[in-house]
Amino acid sequence: SINLSGPASLAIAGVYFSGLRINNLELKKLLLAFLLPTCSVSAFLLFSVATARDLNFTGQSNFITSGGFGPVQVSSFLAAGCLLAYLFSRLPDISSWTRRVAILVVILWLGQTALTFSRSGIYIFCGSALASIPFLMTEKIYRRRLLEVAVLCAICVSVLLPFLLNVTGGKLEERFSKTTTTGRAD
Repeated sequence: SINLSGPASLAIAGVYFSGLRINNLELKKLLLAFLLPTCSVSAFLLFSVATARDLNFTGQSNFITSGGFGPVQVSSFLAAGCLLAYLFSRLPDISSWTRRVAILVVILWLGQTALTFSRSGIYIFCGSALASIPFLMTEKIYRRRLLEVAVLCAICVSVLLPFLLNVTGGKLEERFSKTTTTGRAD
């Protein structure tokens, strides 16, 4: 039953929330309520990395950059925060300054997600962000902002990725180029 409780909870939540209607102000408040705890976890992770004595990057998940917690769980949590910040930046009634800050937060959290060396977080964010595009394309204002998404992707690939590869001594590329299950299949 423990293996089915997660999917069952998600199914019940999906059915409930599919009938719930909220306005943009309520959506903005809801997204902020979810983003603030992610900010505190991010700050804790930055502190953990800044005060680490032996920060070595290998080809495996990194417990130091995940604050001593499970790298997969921290990576997934940060990916959820990235997705919510990305969706927050897509809201029609926020200022351009707030939108830019939200995009910078996405970039920062994607970097932290990658530094956990857990691949699942990056995959979760990319898959979820791609899945959101058809829904966002239904409104004209979102179609015009698709260029911002392209700029976000370009920044991540041209600035963030080389920076992270440099910091990790190329170990990040080694980790993400592996397609094995890292012992999970055993």
